[in-house]
Amino acid sequence: MWRVRWVVTVLLLGFAQAQMVLDFDRGDSKTHQTTQQVLSKSQYLKNVVRHFNDGLKLPQKITLQFLSCKQENAFYDPKKNLIQMCYELIDTYGRLEGTGKNSEKQLLNATLFTLVHEIGHALIDQLKLPATGREEDAVDQFATLALIALEDEDALLSGLLQFTFEASEETRQLDFGFADAHALGAQRLYNLVCLMYGSDKKAYRDLPKQFKIPENRLAQCAEEHQDALYAWSTLLKPHLKDLKKPLF
Repeated sequence: MWRVRWVVTVLLLGFAQAQMVLDFDRGDSKTHQTTQQVLSKSQYLKNVVRHFNDGLKLPQKITLQFLSCKQENAFYDPKKNLIQMCYELIDTYGRLEGTGKNSEKQLLNATLFTLVHEIGHALIDQLKLPATGREEDAVDQFATLALIALEDEDALLSGLLQFTFEASEETRQLDFGFADAHALGAQRLYNLVCLMYGSDKKAYRDLPKQFKIPENRLAQCAEEHQDALYAWSTLLKPHLKDLKKPLF
């Protein structure tokens, strides 16, 4: 009887203490080492991770690892409960910002949309959340909703820059990846604009004209935002630490 109680107690403590943790490899180049130093010292990045840790009950620890990968990529490994953010990708996205060399804001903007996107993948896996559509679209929605809740307009605008870049690369190389798990860059761009605009038409009133979103799509954006918000809020509700403090 005592052994059963001890095992249950250990399991409950482990569940309560599971959280996302940041981990920074030094990097293989001076540029990557600078990126590592800037991001590892960022209190804002720690606060973003704390937002998820404070809000969600996680069954296992999820490591958010930043490292040199020899490729521009970011991905979640379900076998290791590990998100890997490659310095190569962060540096490429950082150059789209044009706000100064290796500034904290530049690197955070380059990091956050993709990081929260990968956190969405991890939550679908860890919490066994159903995704009735394409998972990549679902976690784009998750990242957008989370960054709207965090009031991080800069990170959202950086996401728009990244999708614009992807769309231009697809067009330049005539490589549209129709069989890819991700939507095309232009589609991801329009979906992000629509969710942002639908969340607050006044705050994001300039986006439709800037990105040439047609009127028939704009008319649906408020409903698209509400649908995405309802779906993700419903899925995450059983996993909230405090029902009075929703994630979005």
